[in-house]
Amino acid sequence: MSFMGLLPHFPSLISSPPLIVLTGNFSATLFDRHYVLIKLENDLDSRRFFGHRLYYVCNCFMKLINWSPLF
Repeated sequence: MSFMGLLPHFPSLISSPPLIVLTGNFSATLFDRHYVLIKLENDLDSRRFFGHRLYYVCNCFMKLINWSPLF
């Protein structure tokens, strides 16, 4: 995911209310000051999460981008 502007404080981002209810495990890793890498283990969670491309989290817009090896 990519944040428009600077990334919110990472601990407050992780502890914010969930965007969707996930059924499987996930992990979130700080990639750099604009990007957070989220790994979802459940395919249904992934489809529901990426069903929307733009979320509003911690007073910031968050844009979802699929990762690729060329990223």
